Amino acid sequence: MNHFMFSGHALQQGYVHSLVTNHFCHTGFITYLIDSVIIYLFCQNLTMLYGPAAIAKTVFLSMFLGSLAMFIQDRTVGLPEPQEGNTAILRGLIFLLIFNNPTATLRLFPIPIDVPGYAIAGLILALDFFWRYDFSAFGGVGAAYAMVYLL
Repeated sequence: MNHFMFSGHALQQGYVHSLVTNHFCHTGFITYLIDSVIIYLFCQNLTMLYGPAAIAKTVFLSMFLGSLAMFIQDRTVGLPEPQEGNTAILRGLIFLLIFNNPTATLRLFPIPIDVPGYAIAGLILALDFFWRYDFSAFGGVGAAYAMVYLL
């Protein structure tokens, strides 16, 4: 797994491909399965709304900006552990929906309550910034912002 997860040590060893492969690896099968199903379902719904080209651009831009954010974080303050997971892609898809329709309400799966999209966006950003320190997720947010407002 060290060949696929992103870390400063991996880059020193010449594993430059870890900048891309970290978005597709997980340390546990259950988290990989859950994240893959969530991304698949988001992609199905968002493809009907915005088309496959917009989704593909968002995914690739999220990967690029997420890897860039991890690289910058590693060079400035260092990463506490090897990074893995597709948080940048998932955040890019979630925020693509929220930025395109800020007044949308989303229903959380086990709880039948409609929550405004901007409230979910604020909660996700706060958790990523203050709890997980996962700056690769901000690559996905930046990609969604660029897709909606800049491109």
